[in-house]
Amino acid sequence: MKEEPSFFSDDLKLIFFGGKGGVGKTTCAAATALRLSERGRNTLIFSTDPAHSLSDSFSIHIGNKITPIKNNLYGLEIDSGELIEEFMKENEITITEIIDRGTYLDTDDIFKMLSSSLPGMDEYMAILKIRELMREKEYDLFISDTAPTGHTIRLLLTPGLMDEWVNFLDKLEDKHRYIARTFRGRYVKDETDAFLEKMHKDLRMVLQIFMDSKTEFVPVTIPEAMGVEETADLLSALQNLKINVRSVIINRANLAVEECDFCTRRAKDQIKYIKDLEKWMRYDVIRVPLFPHEIRGLERLSEFSEVLAGKPYEYKPTVEKRPRKIKAKSRLKELLEKELKVLIFGGKGGVGKTTTASASGLYIARRNPEKKILIFSTDPAHSLSDCFNLHIGNTITKIEDNLYGLERDAEEAMDEFREKYIEEIKEAFDALADRKISIDLPFDRDILQRLKELTPPGLDEIMALMKMVELMKSSEYDLIILDTAPTGHTIRLLELPDIALEWFDAFSRIIYKYRGLVSLKNTLRFILDKKKDTEETIKILRSEGETEFVVVTIPEAMSVFETERLVSELKKAEICLEHVIINGIIPIPATECSFCISQLKNQREYVKELRKLGYKITEMPLFEHEIRGIDMLADFGKVIYGEGRSHKMGIGNKLFGFLKFQKDKK
Repeated sequence: MKEEPSFFSDDLKLIFFGGKGGVGKTTCAAATALRLSERGRNTLIFSTDPAHSLSDSFSIHIGNKITPIKNNLYGLEIDSGELIEEFMKENEITITEIIDRGTYLDTDDIFKMLSSSLPGMDEYMAILKIRELMREKEYDLFISDTAPTGHTIRLLLTPGLMDEWVNFLDKLEDKHRYIARTFRGRYVKDETDAFLEKMHKDLRMVLQIFMDSKTEFVPVTIPEAMGVEETADLLSALQNLKINVRSVIINRANLAVEECDFCTRRAKDQIKYIKDLEKWMRYDVIRVPLFPHEIRGLERLSEFSEVLAGKPYEYKPTVEKRPRKIKAKSRLKELLEKELKVLIFGGKGGVGKTTTASASGLYIARRNPEKKILIFSTDPAHSLSDCFNLHIGNTITKIEDNLYGLERDAEEAMDEFREKYIEEIKEAFDALADRKISIDLPFDRDILQRLKELTPPGLDEIMALMKMVELMKSSEYDLIILDTAPTGHTIRLLELPDIALEWFDAFSRIIYKYRGLVSLKNTLRFILDKKKDTEETIKILRSEGETEFVVVTIPEAMSVFETERLVSELKKAEICLEHVIINGIIPIPATECSFCISQLKNQREYVKELRKLGYKITEMPLFEHEIRGIDMLADFGKVIYGEGRSHKMGIGNKLFGFLKFQKDKK
């Protein structure tokens, strides 16, 4: 048995598991928590992912209260929304008093902005909750199951984002302190100072926790190009943040366990990524195999934890009866009969959203040469470039004659707004100074400048969506295809336009009320334009004739549960949904491979569950090779839109097996 990985050390107090969606973060976190709790460590495993999966992984309902799972093991799925509500309720009077003291701006308007614009507050509250539990010393070890890469990086940056919010309040309080010293000769601290000092102290403590030697971050990946490249981005961010990384897990490595062409070719396709990871990484690389069954429930998690700890995996072939072949029909071609303006693909991380969106764009563009198609990514961890195997980035990039791609840098859109705003504030107050108006300008100038930082979480993503609206207004593109972030953050994105409207309203009222002092016409016009664009975004998203959402999923328990949640939220958001794609179904093998057959039997049960949702189902096979590059995407598109199964893709049919046999003979 190999030496145990670094994160099984008894010295650690906090362990984060993170990586691309769908790579098995939750499984690795749950298995580690189970193993260490069995050693006698009182362990709390918690989830900061808006789309929680801990309950699904343990097969036990956990929720937002600390729940016993087993001896020494407890679980918590943090409800950040509830924590934010409690925080604002508890501190509303203090925050309002700080605002009232600091500026003659309308207190209600400022408070509304602050209430809706806590940058990263949901993630921050989750970390504060854990810090509070750590301080109580009831648990020896804390294990975090995080959201997919892009939003995990945002979580780790949260202390810096929150610092801007606290500094804004501190600047408001500075004016009160200045007046008190001027007229009373001294300033006596009160409850507002105590509140601000506590917030600053909490932020410092969170940073200390992140960088502590007893904290470790464990990236989890799979041996595929997109998984490996996203892991490189995550490792770079962790290095910049000085967060300890000692081990990297390569999960779901295929084993050629039987005389099965399908298993053998998948294993061969993965080995180059495994070798690359082991070669260039300066961390311990832990390879975990793909299991023939789903890892769910305490017994399966215990088996997984033993392999994670270094026990060699031994697959024991069983006699399995091959399931009967089911003829699956693609229903997606019906989409092409509609005059859609926006087509959205979404679902759990790792189910193939980007692949499906990219293949759809390619397929539709090639069959409609008279139309201009744009594939647009709103996921912070963009994958379009990886999928097409060409650089796309933050400028519209030509992929083929009538197909274009854009990975919108949401933060850049916000920076553009901030720069325009700051320049106008400077000009306006400089003009007042030249006119020698005898009022105390420095504080109000600074307060107005700092308002730019008080943007609601996700407003950057809304700004990215507004780019889509801008492109639609130009009528340059006939169809825009959206590749979204994983479920939890897609749901948040659907809710964000309404939050953004409230924020734009509050901001425009503040600017308008300042008109007696300074002229901020350009900023006000910009805000009102963005508000109008937001209203247009909501209208387009909810337009049944113009927009349709296609859910992509895989036949596994956690993905099925998350699909059910997403479907429910789409109904609430009044967004049209008719089609569900079930991706990654094991093809009936040419050989009697018990490994493949065992997987397929499990999958068939979940396909039945998904069919009960009542939507038009398209089943997609699992391919032997990673779908990457234009040629592979073109073949994938043919299959998904019902033009037959391409043997070039290698999906385990008899024809492909025969052709390969003939080739090998030569």
